[in-house]
Amino acid sequence: MPALDFGAFRTGTDIRKFQANDTLKPADILPDSVHFLTQHHQRIHTRNGRTTAAIQLHEPNQGDVTAKILGRDGYTFLLVSQDLATASTSQRHAINDLYEYAHKHNYGFFCLTSSHLNGIDAEEYILESGLAEYPLINGDMQVLRTLIHSNPGLILLKDGIIQRKWSSYNIPALHKPIEQEPEAQLQTTSIKEEVWKIVSRFGLVLIIILAIDWIIGSIKWLLEFVVRLITRRPIPELKTKQKRRKEDDTETNSQQEAVTN
Repeated sequence: MPALDFGAFRTGTDIRKFQANDTLKPADILPDSVHFLTQHHQRIHTRNGRTTAAIQLHEPNQGDVTAKILGRDGYTFLLVSQDLATASTSQRHAINDLYEYAHKHNYGFFCLTSSHLNGIDAEEYILESGLAEYPLINGDMQVLRTLIHSNPGLILLKDGIIQRKWSSYNIPALHKPIEQEPEAQLQTTSIKEEVWKIVSRFGLVLIIILAIDWIIGSIKWLLEFVVRLITRRPIPELKTKQKRRKEDDTETNSQQEAVTN
């Protein structure tokens, strides 16, 4: 996942504003043997001035379930996998534990994917993920990619508001009710604060690199000092880069004058 999320679905966003006004009809589903694709009849304007396709969710037996999932009150976990065939299952135990946690506390938990639910990719994913019991829901691949840049990625909603987002490599281990879990609270850090954090970290790393470079240079000079002291050879002064550059320029000018003469 990116360090900065400038997308339409960053934390604090009301995801319900992006659901389609019309119910998804069978005629809106495009014929495709691998992925669930829909015609994008409606586009929603985002905060950055762009537009994105409206969210439409589908379950083979229930039909359109967009309002049922996104309109839930309380907390809802959305495990988003654009393509089950390429989804990482390395954190399958953590995900399954989180599903059990959500089920215990009556929180919603759904897996959104563009892979056909009755296809081979879904069957293999269920087996590789330790016989996952959470419900699989279809969504358009293009829309799911804009939700989160991880496959799978995890989104926590509270009354439709995006509280937190996690990649597949840092799935949280929750035990207490969400209100008592600091890791599951709304991220309120602004983009400016995130940028400052990144710049600060970069500056700290740069200072450390420069300090290491200075220490290595000092150690080399000290070793040369000791060797020359033992062998009684003249001890060179510790020259700065600027002084070395000046001497090199003087030597170059002398060579040029010699060639001219």
